[in-house]
Amino acid sequence: MGVTLEQHTLLVYDACTRGFNKLDVNPARLLTDLDDTWTILVEPIQSVM
Repeated sequence: MGVTLEQHTLLVYDACTRGFNKLDVNPARLLTDLDDTWTILVEPIQSVM
C-alpha cells in the first residue's frame, strides 16, 4: 500500500500543480470584491484576537 499511495499522491500533486499554473489572478478584481464584501475579513480578525 505504501508505494501505491505514494504514486497516487505524486499524480495528484502533479495534476494540482498543472491546474494551478493555468489560473490567472486579477488583482483589480480581487480588490473590488474585498471592497464590496469586507465582512469576509471578520473571521481572520476574530481568529487573531
